[in-house]
Amino acid sequence: MTSTFQSSSFINYINCDILNGACNVHLKNGACYRYTGVSRRALINLTLNRRMSLGSWYNFNCLGGNAMREVADERKLWQAFA
Repeated sequence: MTSTFQSSSFINYINCDILNGACNVHLKNGACYRYTGVSRRALINLTLNRRMSLGSWYNFNCLGGNAMREVADERKLWQAFA
């Protein structure tokens, strides 16, 4: 699991699970979402490119792609990566 903490006005951070093609998105309003079916290439790119906009990455790969979203409790998200 890799966390990204780039500056964003909308997203606190994103946890990337590259092997399973999933990520947990933690928004500034307190909401947490788990996305599955995310491109592994996109997850690697996000992890390696520290200057990438989290909002743009999220809009393109999570909202605009084929990823499946589920509303999640933050405690359960951490257990999924443990």
